[in-house]
Amino acid sequence: MPKLYIITVPFVAINCGALPSGLIESELFGYEGGAFTGAKKEGQAGKFEQANGGTLFLDEIADMPLQEQITLLRVLQNKEVVRVGGNRIIKINVRVIAATNVDIEKKVLENKFRKDLFYRLNVFSITIPPLRERPVDILLLAEAFLKRYSVILNKDVVDMSSEVKEALVEHQWPGNIRELENVIERAVNITRSNIITMEDLPPNFHTNSTTTANNQRDRKLSLIEQNEKSTIIEGLIKCNGNISKTADLIGIGRRSLYRRLEYYGINSSKYRTKTK
Repeated sequence: MPKLYIITVPFVAINCGALPSGLIESELFGYEGGAFTGAKKEGQAGKFEQANGGTLFLDEIADMPLQEQITLLRVLQNKEVVRVGGNRIIKINVRVIAATNVDIEKKVLENKFRKDLFYRLNVFSITIPPLRERPVDILLLAEAFLKRYSVILNKDVVDMSSEVKEALVEHQWPGNIRELENVIERAVNITRSNIITMEDLPPNFHTNSTTTANNQRDRKLSLIEQNEKSTIIEGLIKCNGNISKTADLIGIGRRSLYRRLEYYGINSSKYRTKTK
């Protein structure tokens, strides 16, 4: 039987917007002992050294001050760092991944982000659509967060009501995944049931006119109708909003499905993944 070799390499992450300007260089490039007030006596390796041979993830790169951008560019070009307060050159071999949630090209045009650093980093780019454009991902992530916080908070929460699922899909999510995670954590924490209901969501979810109208309609539905509505929504999620596939999946005709969509006030287009 052949042996299985697992190669482990470091993966180090740093949020460039979470540190004050004076600390970014020492965090990224390290420092020697006594380099500044409060520095460790023995010094400290920076993120580049820690990630040597692996990957360094620079989150919120657009928030990095211009002065530190100059140093970062030099490190990327020369593949070497010098610790703050030192003069020893340390060779590095690091793959860098940078991310931002703002229009960084606009920042370049406004001279708020260095053009040379932008082109140095922008070798291969991936654009991730905002969460509001990925309804399938919204519910997959919500379910994952629900499981996580049920364990962390020691709660027996196993599901979300169909109204909650629809409300999550309808929400615009200006805070993207972080906002979704906070909403689910809050809901798991305060719910008195094993299923998250609309009462467990933040107040702003109750001011949405579409959601409110749907909630009022849902209160008048029988238990059988609520289950049917939930089944249709689950089918639309699995079939990416495709009417024909959803009808086949749940075992009804297309015309019947259209009538049910109108009756329950379900917008099937909300469950389609947008492509560019």
